[in-house]
Parts: sequence; structure tokens; C-alpha cells
Amino acid sequence: MTNIEAPTSICSAMPLGPKGRTRSLAKRQQILDSASHLFMENGYDGVSMDSIAKTANVSKQTLYSHFGKKDELFRYCIESRCITSMMSPRLFDESLSTEVVLLELAEHFANLVMSDDGVKILRICVAGAEKYPEVSELFFQAGPETLIDLFSSYLKRKVASNELKIDNCRYAACQFLFMVKSEQALRALLGLPKTLNETEIKEYLRSTVQLFLKGYSA
Repeated sequence: MTNIEAPTSICSAMPLGPKGRTRSLAKRQQILDSASHLFMENGYDGVSMDSIAKTANVSKQTLYSHFGKKDELFRYCIESRCITSMMSPRLFDESLSTEVVLLELAEHFANLVMSDDGVKILRICVAGAEKYPEVSELFFQAGPETLIDLFSSYLKRKVASNELKIDNCRYAACQFLFMVKSEQALRALLGLPKTLNETEIKEYLRSTVQLFLKGYSA
């Protein structure tokens, strides 16, 4: 999970000098790393702000100055995970061909949803869906919804340039992403071994990209 662009926080508005800002951002990342580890190991319900402060070796005052409450911190952990997995605007590079962008998106997204952390996050949200539906909503807004919006906007630009012909770009974005998830992501979620090796997975993703482009070619 490459270089992280820390999301805007209360601290970013403080009148800090370069050294002060660097320390503040470093402290923030220290908290995010500790919180992410705890959420992965113990689930949302099993983590308290006290335990996060203790694991991050910061005071509760410092913790709350960066993140006001636990659900906000959980959301930032998910956003940080997406950013470091390149699920960000940087992935949709207009200087690259559409085929290359889609293939890179497919590879990054497949790696994310089949990774240990990706599977753990989804299991946490599913396990707590009835008790903490707001956590599932936070996950969806910070992860899938953000990616769908970014991808939909990219597809709209391709439609505007007459490269693709798509009536509903959001539908098309969802179709592509769910094809990418495939049987392998479901097997990972269920704790079953993959049935395809890395070469076969890459071939499946290439086939998915070609099918999508053929279906929506202008």
C-alpha cells in the first residue's frame, strides 16, 4: 500500500512552519498505520480510540486533534488504503491510451480486492453490517463509491472525445469493476485458494479489457 498524499485534516489548517507541518503529517501517518493494523486484526467493534492512541504512542489529545472520532479515522484508513493502491485520480492518466489505463486499473483493482488487507476490510464491514450499518456506508463511500465516480468521469471524457459510445457511464464503470473482481475475489473472500495463477489472472484481465472496449467502441 507507494507514496501517500495525506488527506486534508484539522492539522493542515494550523499555522505550522515546514518542520512543524512535517512532524504533524508524520504523526498523522503514524496514527493511520496503527489504526489500520488494529482494525484489520480486531474489527471495527474491537478497537477503541484508547487502544489506537496507545498503539500509536500518542496522547489522546493528539489523536483527537487529527481525527475527531473513530468512524472518521476508519474512513481515512480506507481512503489511505485506496490512495496507496493507486485507486486515485492519478490512475486515470489522459496521456496514456484507454486500453493501457483500463488494464492498469484492472490490475490495481484486482490486486486490491484479492489482497489480505482488502479481504479483511470487506469481512469487517460484512460482519458488522447489521450492528454498524454506518461503517459499511463509510467503507462504500470511501472506497467503491469514490472509485466508481472517478472511473465514470474518465469514461464520460472518453465519450465526449468520441472514443467510446456509452449511454450510462456509471453502469459501464460498475460492469467493468465487477468483471474484474471475478470468481477469484469471491474465493479470496471465502478463504478459498485461487484457481488461477498470476499469468492466468493477467490474461483474464486483458480479456476483460478487450471485451469492454469492444462492447463500448464508438
